[in-house]
Amino acid sequence: MTSPISVIDLRPGEEFDNRRKVINLLSKSRDFIWITNYFFQPQHLEIFSAVLKENPNILEIRLLLDAPRSIVDLEDLEKNFKLFQKQYNKTSLQIKFITNRKIKKKMHDRFYYTKDQAWNFIELDTLLRTQRATISLLNPEEIEKNMNLDFLKWWNDKDTFNIFDQWSKLVEVVKKRENNLIKSNEENKKSKLISNDQTSKTTFYIYKTIRGITIESKDTVLIEINDAINELKTLEPGKSDGTSYVGFCNMSTNESLQFLRKSDEEWYAEVPINGGYDWEGYAYKVFATLDEMVKTLESFFAEEPFRELLPWKITRFKYWKSDEQKEEYERKQQEKFSDLK
Repeated sequence: MTSPISVIDLRPGEEFDNRRKVINLLSKSRDFIWITNYFFQPQHLEIFSAVLKENPNILEIRLLLDAPRSIVDLEDLEKNFKLFQKQYNKTSLQIKFITNRKIKKKMHDRFYYTKDQAWNFIELDTLLRTQRATISLLNPEEIEKNMNLDFLKWWNDKDTFNIFDQWSKLVEVVKKRENNLIKSNEENKKSKLISNDQTSKTTFYIYKTIRGITIESKDTVLIEINDAINELKTLEPGKSDGTSYVGFCNMSTNESLQFLRKSDEEWYAEVPINGGYDWEGYAYKVFATLDEMVKTLESFFAEEPFRELLPWKITRFKYWKSDEQKEEYERKQQEKFSDLK
């Protein structure tokens, strides 16, 4: 007789197998699925869609998440949760967001619960990033204790809000968090400006991939505003996959302004928040015409408040990598930990 699986290994480079392992595990749920997961993205719902197609008898899904950092992210999640619930209306979907920062500091691990089972789970972003991770079955004798202390305690906390029933409270918290993030970013810029010699001329450098020519940010190739405008105009339309972009960095503040060209008439710009090479997190974004982008770029080079010119929004930002870059990154990671095997 085969022993039940108690440990599930997820490995880099095995995206399909990793996804299938998680779906297989959740599809064996009895009655309900309860999961704690912090950085939830709409595409993660594809996992639960596949699970419910394999096991339509799951009566309830509860997701306990960390509140997002922007209203844009919150609205995107709400829209996708409603679409999911509409399609799978036989399963009750309940979503709550933790807004008390002290709680999150006490909750390091992620968990998955179903009837008679508790698992030490993963951040679902692990599947998107193809990181090394382990999912393990917890001691069955402590299931009730784990559920009460690691899930229900925080689920019922007064500062944990339901996205469907407590929308206004969630918006209030996320707006405050977004404003604090913006304020902190502005204060960091001011601090860097003060620490630099204000009598010296600020310099800017370019990083780009345009028509097969690449300059990386670490090369710090200096550029003047007239040349920067010409570079902006040479962007190829429709290359939103990251194969044609240009960015400029203020060397005094380390603030970057980078561009893509969506179409012949529309450009896209973004400003990473506390960004850097090979970075992921949040950014300001905006779509506009070439003339509007040129004015924004000129204001950026003049160290004026350039974001006041256009209706910027804050959004989640992910650094784009080619397949070759991803393979090289995975190779370096494996070499880094090879001595530990």
